[in-house]
Amino acid sequence: MLIHLSSDSRSKGNSLSFGLLVLDHICFTKVTSRRLAKFCRRFRIHWNKMNVDICILCWLVMQLFRLAGTEVFTSMNDLQKVLIAEQRVAQELREHIKTEERRLQQLRRLADEFEEHSNGALDEYEEHLGNPVNAYLLLKKLTVDWQKVENQLAGPNTTEFSQRIRGSEMECLPDEDDLTGAIAALLRLQDTYNIPTSAIASGRIGEKRGNRMSAEDCFLIGRHAYLEGAWHHVVSWMLQALEEYQREDNKTADKVDILDHLVYTLVQQGNLKRAYNITLELLAADPNHPRGIQNKMYLEDKLANKLSDLEDIPPLNNPRTGDLQSEDLDYEAICRGDKIMENPYRHKLSCRYFHNNKPSLLLRPVKQETVYLNPTLTYYHDFLSEYEMDVIKKLAGPNLKRATVRNVATHRYEPARYRISKSAWFDDTYDPMIERVRKRISDVTGLSLENAEALQVANYGLGGYYALHLDCAKKGDNDAFEEYRGNRIATWINYMSDVEAGGATAFVRIGVRVPPNKFHQRIRNSNKKKATI
Repeated sequence: MLIHLSSDSRSKGNSLSFGLLVLDHICFTKVTSRRLAKFCRRFRIHWNKMNVDICILCWLVMQLFRLAGTEVFTSMNDLQKVLIAEQRVAQELREHIKTEERRLQQLRRLADEFEEHSNGALDEYEEHLGNPVNAYLLLKKLTVDWQKVENQLAGPNTTEFSQRIRGSEMECLPDEDDLTGAIAALLRLQDTYNIPTSAIASGRIGEKRGNRMSAEDCFLIGRHAYLEGAWHHVVSWMLQALEEYQREDNKTADKVDILDHLVYTLVQQGNLKRAYNITLELLAADPNHPRGIQNKMYLEDKLANKLSDLEDIPPLNNPRTGDLQSEDLDYEAICRGDKIMENPYRHKLSCRYFHNNKPSLLLRPVKQETVYLNPTLTYYHDFLSEYEMDVIKKLAGPNLKRATVRNVATHRYEPARYRISKSAWFDDTYDPMIERVRKRISDVTGLSLENAEALQVANYGLGGYYALHLDCAKKGDNDAFEEYRGNRIATWINYMSDVEAGGATAFVRIGVRVPPNKFHQRIRNSNKKKATI
């Protein structure tokens, strides 16, 4: 039977026929999704998978009303059909309630999962978030995964709920930029410390153990690398995504999408035979994939007479991509501890109690350790107490903002990709603790802080780092600092936290790596003739 869904009031015969078809329990196996969508648009019902039941229910009710519009009250036979229609509406209502209950049960499980995860992680949040994999998965959960949750929500309170989640009280929730930054940080750590992709995907970085990644988690990292043109990361992460895909019972990623990215990347690297085989695998999964068909034709043309020996595939050529200078590679090697130079002044290094003839230090001299002589690099142990560190951290917390660098072209300070951290600045007037610490620094160094910059508190998060740089201004960069202040001659660093892995300060030109220690403070010479980076 042809079913007409016209909204024309004159089409009563067709509408009645449709109503009779409903009563015979046949209608919804015959109606196309296109017509159902048209019906939803007419009555302003949002069309998605979740509320198809609502559409069906509304449809049934409308047929009931239409049936009533055919003067059913004049016939007992028609009135009986109204009762049958009412029974069908009740059945559909119950089915819709079951669907809503299943949806609400999923949301309850999600709320329990969020609460359980946050309660456990907050008890040891530094330990938990100290693993970059856990930090990445947390940001992904509250961005990509949360968007899926919002798509499942329905009801009159949905808009208000979403506004509360994204409102001022939840301003710390991450966004897409945070997720992108977290992925970039993971890839930077992987490059710097030569961490295998399989280790990161399993949640293992050094001695830290975290949650295992899904195929989708790996795909998102590979996708970011794809957009950045970091082909070596695309290959390793897409292959890892395929491995996780095979392991999963409930698939989290699209295999065809993974293969599609992988083929393009392999072509860019010149791995044509491997790319052709993966194209065949893609077309086996989706024979009508337009890009797969085009890639097959392209690769067959490129390989020409080599198609007969496709089993003879050369080893994967997956070199690291990027404009890397020798100093960049040295920097990474020193961070790993692979290229530490022998200290030529080792026999002249010393440790001592030091008071610098300052009354404030006579009864409590500092523990001084000379680490390097040219340029001068000195440790001061136990310079700050635990209490002093806690006070400074609490002062800094609400004042932390994205760290900036000076743009030599515009002479303005702005965020940069090569400095990933947040910082806060305090002068002596901000708090007595700041004044006390700065006074002690002045007594130890013998330097006046009259023209020194304010005390800077820096906080490094996931993959935080500061690329190769000079603390002092270069020759010709005369307006880097205020004229009354002059160029920098020394840098004092207070370490206020320990790290289990990474986090070292690398002095590339002298091959020195200084790991952070919570109770070590360091001063280094910043004279531009002897400056080190």
